[in-house]
Amino acid sequence: MTRLLAFSILGMAVTSAVALLAIPSLFAKHIPDHTVATLAGTAAAFLLFAFSAFVWRARLRRERTDPATS
Repeated sequence: MTRLLAFSILGMAVTSAVALLAIPSLFAKHIPDHTVATLAGTAAAFLLFAFSAFVWRARLRRERTDPATS
C-alpha cells in the first residue's frame, strides 16, 4: 500500500515537471496543438495521480488505525 502511495506521489511530481516544461511555449504567438495536448494530458494525469494518492492515503490510515479491517 505504501508503494502505491509513493508511486502516486512520484507520478504527480513527474507530471507537474512536464507541465512546467511546457508552460513557456504557451507564451508564443502561435500555440502548437501538441503543446495544448501535452498540457491537457499532464493535467489529467496529475488529477488522476492526486486522486489516487488521496485514496491510498485514506486507506493506509484506516488500515493502521483499525487492524480488524485488514
